[in-house]
Amino acid sequence: MVLLAGLRRQRTEGANLDGSAEARNAVPHAAMARFYIHVLNGEGFLADEEGVDVPDLDAARCSAIYSGADIIADELKQGQSVVNLTLYIEDAGHIRLMELAISAAVGLVDANASS
Repeated sequence: MVLLAGLRRQRTEGANLDGSAEARNAVPHAAMARFYIHVLNGEGFLADEEGVDVPDLDAARCSAIYSGADIIADELKQGQSVVNLTLYIEDAGHIRLMELAISAAVGLVDANASS
């Protein structure tokens, strides 16, 4: 998916945006915003002190999902059979914008059990 939100054209002094060659060659740049992704799991609350710079909230949500998947993978590798996470996304002003709940469970199936 192409993230169009937050795109802006770089404008220089005297730039002509009327369809001329200068306008057609203008390079779009994504405006970046800082979001913080905090984690709540079975071990407690982990505050994101650094944040992540991404174009918009949708990109922050994607980043949170990837981070959550990494955390779940690590906990499953450590022997957990059920992992529950809540991820909180805040903007640069630390206003909560989104909450994501992610869960994973590993069940063992007896290969010799009849259906």
